[in-house]
Amino acid sequence: MGAGIRMRTSTAAFVPSIRSYPSSRPPSSSSSSSSSQSRRGERRPLMSSSTVVASPPSTSTTSTINRSSSSSLTAVATSSRADEQVPSPPSPSSPPSPLSHSAHATPSSSSSSSSHASSSSPPPSMAMDPFRPARAAVDPVVINILVTILSTPTSSPPPSLSSSSVSASTPSSTNLADAERIANKAIRKRMRTDAAEAALTEDERRLIYSRVYGVEVLRKRLEFLLEYAVKQSPMVGKRFGPTLADFGLPMNATGDPMLVVNRAECLLALYMLTEEGKKEGGQAPLVEFLDSDRLEVLGTVGREVMSEGEREALFDSIEDPVARIAARKSFPEWLVRQFVQAVGVDGAEAMAGALNQRPPTTLRVNTLKTSREKVVQELKKRGIAAKSTKYSPWGVVLEEGGGEEGKKGRGFRVFEQDIYKLGYVDLMNEASQCVALSTGAKPYDIVLLYGARKGVKALALASMLRGNGMIYLWEPYLRQLFQLNEAIRRGQATDLMEVLPNVNAAMRIKADVVLVDALCSNTGALAHHPSMRWLKNETWVVESLVPQQKNDLQNAARAVSPGGVLLYSTCSLLACENQEVVDWFDETFADEFESLPFDKTGGPGGNRRALLPHVHGVDGTFIARWRRKLGD
Repeated sequence: MGAGIRMRTSTAAFVPSIRSYPSSRPPSSSSSSSSSQSRRGERRPLMSSSTVVASPPSTSTTSTINRSSSSSLTAVATSSRADEQVPSPPSPSSPPSPLSHSAHATPSSSSSSSSHASSSSPPPSMAMDPFRPARAAVDPVVINILVTILSTPTSSPPPSLSSSSVSASTPSSTNLADAERIANKAIRKRMRTDAAEAALTEDERRLIYSRVYGVEVLRKRLEFLLEYAVKQSPMVGKRFGPTLADFGLPMNATGDPMLVVNRAECLLALYMLTEEGKKEGGQAPLVEFLDSDRLEVLGTVGREVMSEGEREALFDSIEDPVARIAARKSFPEWLVRQFVQAVGVDGAEAMAGALNQRPPTTLRVNTLKTSREKVVQELKKRGIAAKSTKYSPWGVVLEEGGGEEGKKGRGFRVFEQDIYKLGYVDLMNEASQCVALSTGAKPYDIVLLYGARKGVKALALASMLRGNGMIYLWEPYLRQLFQLNEAIRRGQATDLMEVLPNVNAAMRIKADVVLVDALCSNTGALAHHPSMRWLKNETWVVESLVPQQKNDLQNAARAVSPGGVLLYSTCSLLACENQEVVDWFDETFADEFESLPFDKTGGPGGNRRALLPHVHGVDGTFIARWRRKLGD
């Protein structure tokens, strides 16, 4: 080649090839020697939840392109920067709704040289952009969410709950992270950044939620099956075979982000192979994101190879009953040990199994505006199957069957319905409704709710007062005051309720009914928040929660008028938060309070009631009540 001859480089040669792979391990490209050499043996990393397929690495020759000829790549950089926008945090209880986006314009060349180069290969457009495929796959989204959950530190107790710092410091988002909130945030981000034609459908969002929820609920069970399958496989650790790191093992290994990615992929694959669709009796779904070597290893414990009885028999090899229940039902061992002490081995296994079931949506009917029968009829007109609750006279349960009505019940967005916005119904589980009913509040009573939270129980008490009386609310956490005030406004109860400024004002109230909705470990509501089982530990419960509960009960007791009723309620299944706190109160205030039995005939249980998930089919809840003795 002559010295005076210079080669012109076309920009079309550097436009990334448009290929999408169903697996997170794409095969090496052979279109050009430079690109194949740079990607040989490289593992494609998982990007954020708004990115499905990672872009191929750029070569060193791209830096020699002049600015005039690189304008055709502007759209790709712009679209990638759009994925980095941080959306506003979503509502934890309301699924996100699709957002409309304007169509992106197709970039055009800005010089004659670039237009000449585009004659042989067209410039990239939205349809060709590897960052934004026409239809996003569901599995990479689920894997990215699981990576975020698995990266969250476990057994991290929240900060001190002492009364001096309770309003100044709130638990961090890392300590209170759970699968549902992380999934909501990731899906909301996709809805904000993805193009309209690539947005997730309702069925895809429901599938993402079910897989994230299922893997997080059964995490320890899936980890046991993963270790068993890898241990029994003759391929692992051999030459040209997969390694332990390819499966994210060992479980306690940290430091390498790819271990978390591999672990998330294998746990999701095991859930799809062993659990998904098991109730319907169908075949396991197709796993397309895993390579053949790892899929062959994990398939040895799948439904196609191993029956359900054979898979359950694997856990029988664990001799310790606590460790066996913890692995089979996917619970921390310290929590299973508490269950065994309370209800025995068989009861603990049944209770853990009930907490692994996703609870149905339950509504409370505002009897001041309508009746439960009218709400059930209205829901049926909208194609949603509903039925009355078993224990509460206010409750309505949305049935979630396999038909069209059950499908609508699973996707029913309560907060978007007019019957909710107008105050006809409220989202409230049946156990909480039973707590409000246990107060026995009646019109013209003065009620103090110590621990108002989001105002759900306050609105239930307002319906019992029938618009006559007064309800004082005390909530120590500032982050929940906004939701509390919003609930009061929506319930049109501003004249009936007053939010107290501090705990001293709460203790100066002389009330006929005082309900202590104590801050607890929420072990009875683990079905709603499956990740919470991994973010708590026994030391935090005993050293932080229990003293705080005793302090709240003691402060609330000062506000009970002579002859008034005092109730203590938790959504916990632990004896240290329930029976032991009640025993302490009976010994300390024996001269001031007497037990108020639930059964007037003096039946078993006395002034204590426990609602158990495996017995009553509701959230685990504990209730105790007393009456202040009349003065001399």
